[in-house]
Amino acid sequence: MPTLYLTEEYALVRRDSEDCLLVQVPEKKGGGGSVSSPAYKKRIPLHKVDDVVVMGEITMTASAIYLWPVQRVSLTPAGEKLAAAHGATQGA
Repeated sequence: MPTLYLTEEYALVRRDSEDCLLVQVPEKKGGGGSVSSPAYKKRIPLHKVDDVVVMGEITMTASAIYLWPVQRVSLTPAGEKLAAAHGATQGA
């Protein structure tokens, strides 16, 4: 099964339904205040994901985090400090 990599800075991950997450990514602004990348939303069905790897500054709601062990998905914070401090969180 595939791994979901959450890498977009300042993304918001929230529960969309009993088995789906909604990832909301804000627009990115380039030089001069122009939009270099528009905002978008992506619906992720958890039955298609085994692992979630979080890299960077990502906000996750409690209800989204609750879904991972229920759907038997493991969560791993990326980066040397986070991975060493927390390791992987395994679903039941």
